[in-house]
Amino acid sequence: MTSQETYEQAIRYYEGKEGIEQCYTKAYALFLEAAEAGSIDAQAYLGRMLCMGEGVTKNDEEAVKWLRLAAEGGNADAQYRLAIQLQKGQGVVKNIEEAIHWYLTSADQGYAKAQCKLGHLYMYGTGVEENYEEAHKWLRLAVAQNDHSAQWLLGVMYQCGKGV
Repeated sequence: MTSQETYEQAIRYYEGKEGIEQCYTKAYALFLEAAEAGSIDAQAYLGRMLCMGEGVTKNDEEAVKWLRLAAEGGNADAQYRLAIQLQKGQGVVKNIEEAIHWYLTSADQGYAKAQCKLGHLYMYGTGVEENYEEAHKWLRLAVAQNDHSAQWLLGVMYQCGKGV
């Protein structure tokens, strides 16, 4: 199988699709094979599974390794998840500046969760200077994608009259 075929088979096990019973253990093994062959999407899934402990023992250090590879390869979900790890200092030295870099990189690709997170950070001045205009901008972008957390945060901004 090619790395793409291996990745697609891993997805079937991960999600329990196309008549295949969900099995995180099998999915992990296939994602690992595809990731080692260079699949950025498989690297992102490995990072996610290691962060969450899905089918494997939770391992933040190993998760960061795979998330960073996928993030550098352009995967928006991996960029977002790496930013979370960096912001919290899980599996890596806490680094809010680098976290913000990865949130921005992901958000610029249109990733709603990263857009919402940036809105939150700007709204409360976490790691960045408080900036209601930036918060509003990022939250509106996430709201346009039906992100419920962004809808709530934008509602808070309107309720409190912050920047709107």
